[in-house]
Amino acid sequence: AAVQIGLVAMLRAMEIKPDGIIGHSVGELGCAYADGCLTAEQTIYAALVRGKASKEVELIPGMMAAIGLGSSQVTPFLPPDIEIACNNSSTSCTLSGPSESVHTFVNVLTRKCVFAKAVNVNNIAYHSRYIKPAAPLLLKYLQGAITEPKPRSPKWISTSVQEKDWNSDLAQYASPAYFTNNLLSRVYFEEGARHIPKNAIVIEIAPHALLAPIVKKSLDMETVHIALTNRSKSVNNIECLLEGIGNLYLNGCEPNVNAIYPDIEYPIPCDVPSISYFLTWDFSVKSDNGLERGCAKCWYKTFDLGICSKQKYQHLLDYKIGGKLLIPPAAYINFVLNFFMKMRPTTKSVAIENFRTYDCDMSVFQKGNSEISMNISRVGGKFAITSEGRVGTWSKNCETEQLLASGEIKAVDKMSVNIPEWKTEIGTLEFEAYLKNLKYSVHENQCLSHLTKYLEGYTGEILSKGRTFDLIDNCLKVVVIDRSDYKRPEVPYFVQNIVFNMDSVKEYNQGKSVQVFYDPETNEIISSAVTMKKIKTKEFLLDNP
Repeated sequence: AAVQIGLVAMLRAMEIKPDGIIGHSVGELGCAYADGCLTAEQTIYAALVRGKASKEVELIPGMMAAIGLGSSQVTPFLPPDIEIACNNSSTSCTLSGPSESVHTFVNVLTRKCVFAKAVNVNNIAYHSRYIKPAAPLLLKYLQGAITEPKPRSPKWISTSVQEKDWNSDLAQYASPAYFTNNLLSRVYFEEGARHIPKNAIVIEIAPHALLAPIVKKSLDMETVHIALTNRSKSVNNIECLLEGIGNLYLNGCEPNVNAIYPDIEYPIPCDVPSISYFLTWDFSVKSDNGLERGCAKCWYKTFDLGICSKQKYQHLLDYKIGGKLLIPPAAYINFVLNFFMKMRPTTKSVAIENFRTYDCDMSVFQKGNSEISMNISRVGGKFAITSEGRVGTWSKNCETEQLLASGEIKAVDKMSVNIPEWKTEIGTLEFEAYLKNLKYSVHENQCLSHLTKYLEGYTGEILSKGRTFDLIDNCLKVVVIDRSDYKRPEVPYFVQNIVFNMDSVKEYNQGKSVQVFYDPETNEIISSAVTMKKIKTKEFLLDNP
């Protein structure tokens, strides 16, 4: 609650005003403060007595669990002593019940390759019938502090009262009864999130961006999620906060950043350094965009993909989802990386930015005589991969060609990476079993071993088969495992930033395995050979789901 108060106060100071407010579970206390219904003192007190009341009454040993299925999917086989505590999204819910029963059910789901993870809630089964003994005491505490409840504004979307009851007396006011009901009732976040409009900017106000995966799966693809905090020890939270403010600006908001700077006191001391260099263009400083200049404006290459005839592309025939051939994004990344390295063989680190693939019919590549072309601008590093051997047209609506992939590529300074040290292991995942459930064809190119789920993310070992393609593809497969709904596969289509350490890539191709980490919260792949940031995926539509 204290962190939420601070973040709301900061956003107010920067004149960022919400069009809507929604909270998850106890997060509705933060909504009340942001809506002006509670003071900072009342918000802190309400959070305190919520925990105090839960501790001062006798409750059964309880447990909660996050499940990778929607409430409607899990209800038919839910044990009678376990309740659905939170409707998070159509593919995620939280269960609540006696510790032993929840633990047993989690194991059952895990054996069926359904994501299930116990949640540390201090042995209290919140949002279920098992927390009811704490309600009278909590109500008494709150009535002593919230003596004149204020009406909730239309901006505040309730997630503790069902929409059909939003006009009831209980839902109208931020009252002691409302917050007591919040403790007892199911969290209807999935239903509330439907009121968030498309193209919205969703700012998560919490000590840790726990709702990021839920928000990204339940909202429109164009919705922007911005986190202001990160509990990872390896992350500087001041930098995370400032990055979030920067993302607000990049997405169309106009934060008044002067509010977070100290007031200027005059006169200014004479030893304050001049910043004029940063305000003018210094033409004496030369910059290298990583591409050689020459008489030609572009490097380009046209070649026969020849999937069915050339041995070097045979492995792409194995890449199918639901029996449908798909040229994997990793293949395009590998094509442009290899082409760039032929032009710049001494480059030590290569960055690919704003990489994107486009929807197109892949059946043409099964004929064995299809050509694709690749061109890279020498000036800016922009590249395009197109079908039908045409070069120079970038529109995917062109009648003579199809745009398959695009982005920018350049040489960069030596890649630096901080390998995380995760300690809270949750369990080992059956990688091939997950892929089979998602209708991915399982073949020898799946060289990811020992995929393990940690509280912070996933880690696994990518074994070498002598191809850079396998390294890239298996990194992206870890993201697919995290993003895909049960039996509904996702495919990557956009990566904001990819950086290769070419020395490490060479070692991988010579037989050295690579340890890879994926942090779902920061949306980042980390390894000694390649890093990827801001990966976007979309559902792959199966012909016969």
